[in-house]
Amino acid sequence: MQAKDKGGPTTKEVIILQNMMSAPKCMQNGSAAVTEPLEKVDLSDDPVTPKLISINASLNPQEKEILTMLLKEFKDVFPWSYEEMSGLNSSLVCHTLNVETEV
Repeated sequence: MQAKDKGGPTTKEVIILQNMMSAPKCMQNGSAAVTEPLEKVDLSDDPVTPKLISINASLNPQEKEILTMLLKEFKDVFPWSYEEMSGLNSSLVCHTLNVETEV
């Protein structure tokens, strides 16, 4: 499948993406969380600076390709470092150790 020239996804691709976004039946009744295998995908165009994300490894090849194309198209929307997250409270992302200074 090739990327489209600003034409947007086809109807078939939209249906596949909608099906991928639906909660699995095992999660619809509020039962315990299910852990599924993940596969790493690099969204970067630069091999020196990877932009790794994880997607469900059980997607079929067509779903993986469509999802990867969509994520690559909108990769500029995701922050890849704390510096890119304006307004983020540093107390939420900074690790501190509670240690006594006097010994």
